[in-house]
Amino acid sequence: SAYIRGLQVPEGCSDSTPSVDYVAADIKNASQVAALISMATGTLGGLDIAVNNAGTAGGKTQQIGDVDFLSPSGGLYDESILDVNLRGTLKCMHEELRYWLDNKVRGVMVNVASIAGEVAWAGPLYSSSKWAMIGFTKQ
Repeated sequence: SAYIRGLQVPEGCSDSTPSVDYVAADIKNASQVAALISMATGTLGGLDIAVNNAGTAGGKTQQIGDVDFLSPSGGLYDESILDVNLRGTLKCMHEELRYWLDNKVRGVMVNVASIAGEVAWAGPLYSSSKWAMIGFTKQ
């Protein structure tokens, strides 16, 4: 198997793809998101379309019966779920929109959520974060 910067390239990818560039970024970190967009636009010469498809269910998928509604956190707060699924995606959207406005580009943004945002499934916090993303996108 081929490796690019320490990551394994899927079989056959290097045959059909002349070059592969990537940036490892933690979308919970605004400066890393800004660096990601800067690198992408610099390397590719611009940004015409952005597909925001981040998501995590956290360490353990919880059921509504596992939630202690009397405790301050409800027993369900794995903050990484909201930090990635909602806040991190909003940080990406912010940087994408900033690039488009600064450069007078009419870009296209696609926000991918989950069926769990429409149908309560996969744990209350995950579903809530995806529902929030759908609602934000529709605004």
